[in-house]
Parts: sequence; C-alpha cells; structure tokens
Amino acid sequence: MTIGLSSNDTTKGTVSPASVTFTTVNWATPRTITVTGSINDTVVNANYTIVTANATSTDTKYNDLNASDVGVINLANTTPIGGGGGGGAPTLDTSLFGVTGSFNTNSAGVVQTEIKGTSADGKLTIDIPKGTIALDKNGSPLLNITATVNANPPPPPQNANIIGLAYNFLPAGATFSPGIIFKFTVSPASIIAPLTVNDLVLAFYSETSTPPGWVTFPTSVVPGTFYDLQATVSHFTTFAVIAYASPAAFTASNLVITPAEVNTGVASTIKVTVANNGDLSGTYNVVLKVNGAVTETKSVTLAGKSSTDVTFVVSPTTAGTYTIDVNGLTGALTVKALPTTTPPTTTPPTTTPTLTPTPTSTITPAPTSALPVPSTKSSTNWLLICEITGGVILVGLLIFFFIRSVVRRRGGM
Repeated sequence: MTIGLSSNDTTKGTVSPASVTFTTVNWATPRTITVTGSINDTVVNANYTIVTANATSTDTKYNDLNASDVGVINLANTTPIGGGGGGGAPTLDTSLFGVTGSFNTNSAGVVQTEIKGTSADGKLTIDIPKGTIALDKNGSPLLNITATVNANPPPPPQNANIIGLAYNFLPAGATFSPGIIFKFTVSPASIIAPLTVNDLVLAFYSETSTPPGWVTFPTSVVPGTFYDLQATVSHFTTFAVIAYASPAAFTASNLVITPAEVNTGVASTIKVTVANNGDLSGTYNVVLKVNGAVTETKSVTLAGKSSTDVTFVVSPTTAGTYTIDVNGLTGALTVKALPTTTPPTTTPPTTTPTLTPTPTSTITPAPTSALPVPSTKSSTNWLLICEITGGVILVGLLIFFFIRSVVRRRGGM
C-alpha cells in the first residue's frame, strides 16, 4: 500500500519523502516524515496542510483508504531581528457568559493553562485544554474570546427545532487545535415525544456554506438524570442544540375483509392498519374503492410513531365478486344470491254431492239400479236412508192398490 504526501502551500512548507509504502513485511515499522517550514514567516504564524493522498493497493481492504491530513503551523519569530529586549508573555482575555479572565499563551498561541466557562443557566460548558493552539482568522495568537447568548439565532433547518438557547462565540474565524470541548446539558422534559435524545445534535451556523445554514457535529450523548451532549469544536460561530424531526410519513397495511364471503344484503367489514412512521403528527386520507369506484373516504390524524385501525362496512345487494381497494391494498369480496324458496301447493279437498230423489206422479216402478249411490263418507247418513226407505214403501203401496183396483173391476164385470 502506497500513500502520497504533499504540501498544499509549498511557499510555507514542504514534505519529504513524497510517498511512503507499507508491505506485509514492514507495515509495523514507523516511518519518518520531514516537514520543512519557510524561514520567511518571521512576523505571523503560517498555517498550511500536509495532504495525504488516497492509498493505492492491490488489497481491496486498503485500496482507496484516505488517512487524515496533517495541519502544520510555522511559528512566528516575535523577537525583533538584531536583538533587543523581551517583554511580558502574551495573554488571552476572556469574557465567557459575563465572567472575565486573562490567561497566558505564548508567541505560537499555545494556551498555558486550562480555560473553562459555564453559561448562566448552567446548560453549556466550554473547555479549552492546556496546550491548545488558539489563533485568530489571520493565524496570529488569539487575544480575546467572548461567549454570549444569541437571543435571535438563525432559523433552524426544515423539520428541526433549537432546544434551549443558542450561543455566540467570538471572534469569528478563531480556530483551535486540537478542538475545544463543548458540553450541552439537556433536560428530558425539553424533549417532546416522539423525539428522543438520540435525535439531538450539536450544530454550528456556517456563513460560508452554500447556502449558509446549520452544520451538525458528531455528537456523543452521556446519559443520566440530564443528558450531556458533547462535541469537539475547532472554530467560533453560533452554536446550539438542534432536534431533527422527520415529517409525517404514512403507510397502510394489513387489509382484512371479514367475512370474505356473504349473501346479498349482508354486511362485511373491511379493515386496514394506518401508521405514521415520521416524528411529526399529520393527517392521512384512507380511500375505499369497490370495483375501482370510490365509495367512502376517511381522514385520520396521527401523532408521530403511532398507528390505528380504520374500518369500513359494505353490504352489496347484487351477487358477484367485488374487488376491494384501500390505498393500494387489494382483496376480494364474494357475494352470493339468497336461495329461492317455492311455497308448498295446497290441494282443496274433493266433496261428493248428495243425491236427493225428486217425487214424481208417474206410477212407474223405479229400477233398483236407479237408486242413488250411497255416500262414501265414513259417517252414515240416516236421513237419506229413511227417505229412500219411505220412497220404496210408497211406491210399493201405490203398485199394490193399483193392482187390487184392476182385479176388482174385472170381477164385477
């Protein structure tokens, strides 16, 4: 694996060798890299960077890896050429949240003792460790530091909020190497659900970005009764804790049709689960389509990270198979016709008419075959029997008296 080395400003310094190579044999052997600064930087410190190129290797595990670049400072010679007196050590004056102080540095801007400051509300602590190189925007030793509350900070990014206060650190353009430590203390009560402490980040406002806006730091969280958010800062500007909240994002799932087969006119329930996967609350329209036609729409409002069931009821009156669609989820509802029932046929009972003899004046013996057929009813009709018997006796008597009358006439002759 080979790593190229170069200076981003050879007028201030050069680097040698131009590259270093590591093999499976010498990978653990330290290499010496020499940086030579310009002797012309006698008035102010000169900052430049030794750039490490992306590694080239036949091993894919190491090919294209990019080591961190190295910042270099040529320290100014503050002693006038030709000799002369010394003078007192340079100082760094501070006004941190209304508390003033004065701390020794040296001609290279190296802080000689640790500097700490805490905001009036106790929620922000700044720590500048001993040995930190503090420079102004021109690369000269930093002479003063000011930290105040920013009552009107720039607006936060979209879908984000500033938690607590924002703070201004001046002078703009001041740099620190290594970075200084910012620690924000956040109360759990200030975190509005469904956000959690893991949604919080430290951020700074950058005037030089395109477009200008908030830039986040890698932030570590120290749990406890209160949360401590820590980040390493290498320059001064406006700082704040920002909570990023994603907008409402809805999904529909779990389409259930109960029952999936009914008779005409019988109700079936259609249910879906609607979830808001975003952080912010929102409203969502749930649309029911039957055979492609919109039949009903319901609106649901959900808080972030929550869900609910939405139900519809349909009662088709025509048999068939219906396609059910709820926001893209599809299913089928089968509707069957009710079975047809034929009412039973009632046959009226058959009645046999009753024969009644008609009296006649003609004296003609009635043949016995002409007698009426007796009723087939299970009960005996005694009135009819009496009438028939009486009729027979009457006819017999008439015949008897007729014959007797004829005999007497002949005898008298």
